[in-house]
Formats: sequence, structure tokens, C-alpha cells
Amino acid sequence: PATMAPTSNKDSKFQGGLYPSVAVSDAFNTVLHIMAALNALESHPEEPAWLGFGLVAFAGAIGTLRFGFSESLFAKGNGDLAGLAAYLGLPLVGLSFARVSSIISVNHNDMIVFIVIVSALATLAQSFSEKVQHLVKVFVNLFLFIGPVAYSGYINNNNLLLASIGLFAFAGIVIKPERHIYLLGMRREDWFHYMIGIASYGIASGL
Repeated sequence: PATMAPTSNKDSKFQGGLYPSVAVSDAFNTVLHIMAALNALESHPEEPAWLGFGLVAFAGAIGTLRFGFSESLFAKGNGDLAGLAAYLGLPLVGLSFARVSSIISVNHNDMIVFIVIVSALATLAQSFSEKVQHLVKVFVNLFLFIGPVAYSGYINNNNLLLASIGLFAFAGIVIKPERHIYLLGMRREDWFHYMIGIASYGIASGL
């Protein structure tokens, strides 16, 4: 069961705000997203999925530096990039699946408009409370990422893709990156990182 970590836990925050286990899981997450980006670039270089996976990888790399080396130096950058990955990176993956599966037909000019609109939405969301920001992220990722990828898996009878997007959704909705809550002796944030890394690689393999 999920429990709050005791203050004396050996994996408690190190002096200076470092969380070694989170740094390790974020490094794993980074590597898997780099692999996903390379996979997507090789299979569909004309689609922006590789850029979306790459953006998540960049956020993970900064997160590794934040939790493994310097909280004060990398915290804001990690937070901002994580938000951009959620608002823009994942929707770029969803857009790619929507195009490849002929769910929608958009040209490159339309994709530029898409990127500008989603980026503006991400910026605007920062003006609201964390609860509102969370709801906006859920809405954006449900309709612009999970939906298109799941539909692509369904119409192509791709069980690996369906399992991968299911794992990603489970990690985001059920597990969530809760740093101070433990599940089976491991931080839920670590579970989250491992799950979305594996899921994204599976998603990229189904593009």
C-alpha cells in the first residue's frame, strides 16, 4: 500500500534538496525517451513525434541534474520543462498518431499554428492555481495525446500500442509523481518515471 515516508527513512531527502532515487528514475526516464525519439525519427521523420519525445527527455535530463546534483540551480528549469512537455511534447506525439492514422489531415503550416496555440495555453495556465493547471493538463493530454494514440492502436489492432498508452495513462492518473508517498517501498514518483519511460518507448514502437 501507499504510505507517507517516515522522516528517518534512509531514502529521505539529502542535504541540499537532493533525492538520489528520483535522480536515478529520471535518468532512466530520460534514456527511454531518447530511445523513443530516435525510434520515431527513424520511422516517421516527417512527423513531430520525435520532437515531442525529445522534449520529455530534455525535461527528464534536467530533472536528473536537479535531484542528483543541485535543487537550487535546476528546480525552476525542470518544472518549466516538465510543464512544456505535458502541454506541448505529448500533444506533438498525439498529433503524429492522428496524422499517420488519418484521423485528421493537417499540413505543416497547420502544425505551426497548433504548436503556437498549445504553447500559449501552457503559458496562460501558469496564471491559475495548481489545481486548475492540473485539470488543464489532464484535459490536454486526454484529448491530444491519449485519445489519438489509443484510437490508432484500436483501429490498427496494435495490442502493444494499446498496452503502452494504457500504462502511460495509469502512471499519470493513478500513480502520479508523488515524491513523498511510497508504494511497495519505492517513491511513487520513481514508479511514475519508470512507467512513463517504458510506456513511451512502446508508444514510439507503434508509430
